[in-house]
Amino acid sequence: MCAKVIAFLIAISVACHASAARIVAAYGLKPDTPEPEIVAHLFKLYAEMTKEV
Repeated sequence: MCAKVIAFLIAISVACHASAARIVAAYGLKPDTPEPEIVAHLFKLYAEMTKEV
């Protein structure tokens, strides 16, 4: 699970830069999505990923 958290944090860091359009798209967002929406989306994915089964 630690590797997933690290990957998630790296994704947030990269996705918050305009030059990361491909990475943002890989997470199901449009390249022109505002940064607050990107971060909110990634945290939602993180919450789903870390939910106890």
